[in-house]
Amino acid sequence: MHCELKTIPNLQVIVTLKLLISRKYAKEKFVWNTYYWTLTNEGIIYVRNCLHFPPEVVPATLIRRQRAVRDSTNCKAVRQEGFVQRRDTEGREMYRRQANRYVDKRGDVGSGTGELQFRGGFGRGNQYD
Repeated sequence: MHCELKTIPNLQVIVTLKLLISRKYAKEKFVWNTYYWTLTNEGIIYVRNCLHFPPEVVPATLIRRQRAVRDSTNCKAVRQEGFVQRRDTEGREMYRRQANRYVDKRGDVGSGTGELQFRGGFGRGNQYD
């Protein structure tokens, strides 16, 4: 049941939307035991005519939101001359130099000084069962 339309049973809603789907006025998705319906453009016109709405009434999903225009003068990355400042790369380079100072990369390379061991596989080919 819909929280606002408690007098209309779900079965009537499903049958009505099946009718709209058969006339190609709606599309249906059934995912995880839940129906999802969307009206096509022809379906919007059909429902608008049935409910006697004026053509100015459109679904809120079709209304495009206007994006707020950003004022670039308040941006910290823009100088007064209009050129974009570069990020401070000095801090990054210092971090990388400090991290590499204590690591011996050449000593950690290779198979090491230990002796290699090859053990048998598990399951049918195991000799140690």
